[in-house]
Amino acid sequence: MRSKERYLQNILFENLVEKTNKLIVPNVKLYWWESDLISVSNSDLVTEIEIKSSRQDFLQDFKKKKHSYFIKNRIDKIPSYFYYAVDSHILKLKELPRYAGLIYVKSNKIKIIKRASRLHNLRIDKRRREYLERGLMFRYWKLRKSKKGR
Repeated sequence: MRSKERYLQNILFENLVEKTNKLIVPNVKLYWWESDLISVSNSDLVTEIEIKSSRQDFLQDFKKKKHSYFIKNRIDKIPSYFYYAVDSHILKLKELPRYAGLIYVKSNKIKIIKRASRLHNLRIDKRRREYLERGLMFRYWKLRKSKKGR
């Protein structure tokens, strides 16, 4: 993983954990693609945050199939909310697709420039939630083992 992406994930986590998010997971494949960050709210709605470190990275993102699911509003295949998180100089509000929100990250803080539209009201189901939780458990134990028994 790129260090810039990890840095932005850490800032997002620190800012989101204080709000109404009970589960925040980086780099997970909850849908048909890997998400940079998935957040589950206290009301069990899923938010995906796509981190972009350059303008070119943002433009390349639209080649991914997931955007066709957003456009067609395939509620069984997409999160309730979708955001881009970027440094403020990477993209402007007018460049966003209508379904996306925009978060600027600067000086260890986040600023929501545009709130994402709610794409649907479906709550995360038990199977997907357990998938996230088990994935975190396995990551923890893998990391613990890699520390040579500490």
